[in-house]
Amino acid sequence: MRHAFAATVAWFGLTALLLSQVVAVADEVESAKEYGAGNETTLRPSALSLRGDYFIGYVNADPAGVSTVVSLTNLSDRDCNVSVDWIAAFESVPSCTTTSTIPPGGSRDHCARDLSGLITLCNEVCDPELVLEGKAIVTIQQGCRVAFGIDARLYHTTVDGQGIEGIGTLRVVRIRPGRGNKGD
Repeated sequence: MRHAFAATVAWFGLTALLLSQVVAVADEVESAKEYGAGNETTLRPSALSLRGDYFIGYVNADPAGVSTVVSLTNLSDRDCNVSVDWIAAFESVPSCTTTSTIPPGGSRDHCARDLSGLITLCNEVCDPELVLEGKAIVTIQQGCRVAFGIDARLYHTTVDGQGIEGIGTLRVVRIRPGRGNKGD
């Protein structure tokens, strides 16, 4: 009896897992159509009343040894313009916006505060460098949105800023107009 029950539970679990993967693939196909060139959608995260493509729910920058880095990699076959809005907690207006044009296959690191080149090369840095705890919004040029890799990290450095004490990976969530997100 226990064996039959365990087999039934395992079957339902496997079925649920497979169905979730089918739904995820279908959702990605739908998103690709939605974000495809010539069929761009204006994104408006209602909580911030800002436009953007990706949301980073926690960023931090402090001269005492903390900085957030957002890495953007262009996987398309053309130059793409990108920007990162750095927004303090409980605010809706950016404290700083960093921008860059990234060539095909290129990457750029956008930083709230500059880090030693020994740690990472910050291609774009807020000026003046930020002291904040808050969030960030990444915006990518139309026609480039489905061909980007995005990563966000929180660096904790030594007091002199030359060494690393810790690195945290931050969650990057795609803003999905009218459909919410899956906590990605």
